[in-house]
Amino acid sequence: MGHLTKNSKKRINYHLISIKSGTQIKFSSSFAPEWKRLTIIGYVFSFLLILLGLWINTDLENYIITGIPSYWSWIATSMNTINLNFIQSFSNLVEILSLFLIFILIIETVLVGYSQYRINDSAKEILNQLE
Repeated sequence: MGHLTKNSKKRINYHLISIKSGTQIKFSSSFAPEWKRLTIIGYVFSFLLILLGLWINTDLENYIITGIPSYWSWIATSMNTINLNFIQSFSNLVEILSLFLIFILIIETVLVGYSQYRINDSAKEILNQLE
């Protein structure tokens, strides 16, 4: 996973400080603003897709139970006939896709946290090469 933090777009700042015995080098790292924006946009888009999927799933499940046409019931209507097997299959597919996306977001959150935790590794490596 070390390559993860090396490949993340970031800014590394080095500060040279004069001290009696020479020069002290301090550093700080942060993710580039465009990387942060892209991550946030990805989270928002994924969250909206999850909400849409769960809404479709809930709506179709209610339609199956009650038989009352709903916002998404048109998906299973063809030439004024209703295919309940198709509705159930589609509802299950949407639910599985939503759960998969939730799983991917959890993994992404772990990777972002790991990257944040190890963000200074590249700066340390460069500094160690100077010694």
